[in-house]
Amino acid sequence: MRLETVSLSGKAKERIERLRESVLDSVPQICPERAVVYTNTYMEHEALPPIVKRSLAFKQFLETIPTYIRQDELIVGAEGPVPGSVQVFPEVASEWIEEEIELFEKRPLHSRFKISPEDKKTLRELLPYWRGKTVVDRGMALFPPEVKTLMQCGVFASVSGLVLGLGHLIPNYSLILNKGLESVIQNIKNKKEHLDPAKPSDFEALMFYEAAERTCQAVIRLAQRYSETAAQMASFEKNAERKEELLRISAICARVPAQPAETFYEALQSFWMVHMAIMLESNGTGISPGRFDQYMYPFLRKDLEEKRIDYYQALELLECLWIKFNEVNKLMDQNLTDLIQSYPSRQNIVLGGLTKGGTDATNDLSYLCLKATADIKFPQPSLSIRYHMDSPDDFMMDVAKVIRLGLGLPALYNDEAHIPALMNRGVALEDALDYALVGCVEPAPSGKSFPNAAGSKFNFAKCLELTLYNGVDPVSRKKIGPETGEDFRDFEQLLAAYKKQIAYAVKQMVVAENIIESAHRELAPLPWLSVLVEDCIEQGKEVLAGGARYNFTGPQGVGLATIADSLAAIKKLVFEERKTTLEELKKILSSNFKDNERYRQMLINLAPKYGNDDDYVDILAREVMEFYACEVEKYSNTRGGKFHAGMFPASAHVSLGRIVGATPDGRYCGTPLSDGISPVQGRDAHGMTAVFNSVTKLNHLRTSNGTLLNQKIHPAVLNSDEGLKKLVAAIRAYFSKRAMHVQFNVVSSEMLRDAQLHPDKYRGLVVRVAGWSAFWASIDKALQDDIISRTEQYYL
Repeated sequence: MRLETVSLSGKAKERIERLRESVLDSVPQICPERAVVYTNTYMEHEALPPIVKRSLAFKQFLETIPTYIRQDELIVGAEGPVPGSVQVFPEVASEWIEEEIELFEKRPLHSRFKISPEDKKTLRELLPYWRGKTVVDRGMALFPPEVKTLMQCGVFASVSGLVLGLGHLIPNYSLILNKGLESVIQNIKNKKEHLDPAKPSDFEALMFYEAAERTCQAVIRLAQRYSETAAQMASFEKNAERKEELLRISAICARVPAQPAETFYEALQSFWMVHMAIMLESNGTGISPGRFDQYMYPFLRKDLEEKRIDYYQALELLECLWIKFNEVNKLMDQNLTDLIQSYPSRQNIVLGGLTKGGTDATNDLSYLCLKATADIKFPQPSLSIRYHMDSPDDFMMDVAKVIRLGLGLPALYNDEAHIPALMNRGVALEDALDYALVGCVEPAPSGKSFPNAAGSKFNFAKCLELTLYNGVDPVSRKKIGPETGEDFRDFEQLLAAYKKQIAYAVKQMVVAENIIESAHRELAPLPWLSVLVEDCIEQGKEVLAGGARYNFTGPQGVGLATIADSLAAIKKLVFEERKTTLEELKKILSSNFKDNERYRQMLINLAPKYGNDDDYVDILAREVMEFYACEVEKYSNTRGGKFHAGMFPASAHVSLGRIVGATPDGRYCGTPLSDGISPVQGRDAHGMTAVFNSVTKLNHLRTSNGTLLNQKIHPAVLNSDEGLKKLVAAIRAYFSKRAMHVQFNVVSSEMLRDAQLHPDKYRGLVVRVAGWSAFWASIDKALQDDIISRTEQYYL
């Protein structure tokens, strides 16, 4: 199958376009129903353990949440009345909601929410109950002073785990699709029969099993309620065709997810009901469908063989699901919104790659998923391709055709780097072969791990400031790092001091992450999510308590190229060529190059820059990355697993850059740091091949929580089949050197500047930000400027 062989036409195409417009036209809405139910349940059952309270609240919520079925939908299930609606999770964080409740409707477009006066009143009445009882309250109470100080000064940012739930994982959807929730409930009942409540460990397991069983029953009941709603709507429907659709929806929701799915349509609906229920239990982001084309394909193949469906009908259903992914949203405070940007969900679907048996996994559904993304042209799901040396040429050409559309999708990931990197962390070969991507770029075993992959964002550039000023932050004037000296006799001594600052800060970051995980485990356990992670039921242990087979925590390094270029400038211009002194450099940096543009140009032009295939600076990047990763690896998390490093920023390279002064690479104070393992914006001067060569000098086996490389290509480069072939050849050559990842923005800077000036003309424009794509209009100007400033490649 190829992209051009299947296309929607007629009524199906019109349906999808109406659904697309409904998403584009909607302003997200804040819904209070969950907050009301959870507050009342917690007040009524204050003495019960949190896991019991949460399962009771979850059950009550799913029995009462309004069941919205939108016009034209074939896949149903929604958090609220309009696309993008969000529920409120006061048990995680509540104080900021009270403080910002009047600002939601006044926020910039990229973070705006509607909320009615009645709902404001409701939230104001119930939120005071949560003061002092939330995950945020627990975390802030436990943070040592040095952790708080480092966070306040921007050495690392750990706020996402406080304001949001712990998400970022790949649930085991295939369990429910193939066995059904009633089978899971029976398994839980069997486990309970072998427990002795007189044993403390068995008593805890019993509470978990009862909570898990309760949540399974709740999800079954939610689907039944949608069945009832669809039947009721059908009884009033005048249009015969829509009436038939509603009756079919009713029949399907009456069966799944309680029973195993028997058809492709049932599998899609079962998947979505399970997926939506995860979103309703916790507000964690990055709940990723994983290897969708692998566990869904058997249902499609069977339907095709038995002639229950054709490719055109399958594509219409798939595109209806693709629309639903873009309804998922999260409510965040303004600080976290600035850190992450856009309405986030990070639902990563992975296509292709190797099977568990080591053969090519590409199938017809892989192509249909590419086609759905090409047709919908929305940022979600965040589509990813697993590449291996035998990935079919036809498939790779179709991948290139979708890349050419300029959505920043799909991103590409190299099996020959990710599989050994995961095995290096103790993942069994079969499970490593079955990895998928979580949220942005983070690899994890499918359905068997709780990777907490979106940990803290670690600021490499701030650690250099602490090195230059003997542990004192030049912005806040506070002493926040260890004393490592200021009078360095050579570059090696300065580099050693820099590593001491990193080591100290990493240790404090680990303290923060473990406190956050402990707060979530104690106050916000996840019994429903635990049903969907292998070994939790077998062990009788909730996922935040270590029930998963694999447990990781993944903090990310931010600003690698900024620090590599800065260290190269110091090494070459201060210590080797003596063109300046360290004192003079510090003085000029503290003035933000005021009246010293010539000096700044010296730093830019006379020192090597990462991304140009220059060993002088590339090896420095490798050394910093490897040292950081080794420091991170030293530590264990609260679930009995290990920390492991990633190198991607979300969009934190912009927000963290705001609190870093001018840097020795010539960067101005407050401007963005480099993103991921990409070169500093505009400093890669020798084309994409040189960038690839620089990146492949890094040790990707160390960064087993993922790396991110952004590249921007002018659309003219890919306007022919020859251009597409060159792109595929470049990807194959790059990945042959065991690099992990690459993603492309195929868009001109000229068009992006016009979109800044005339956003209404480009309301459907999607671009790649970091590990995800977003509507151009949903990101703020600083991040837009950062994307524009990235080097635009004119040849491959």
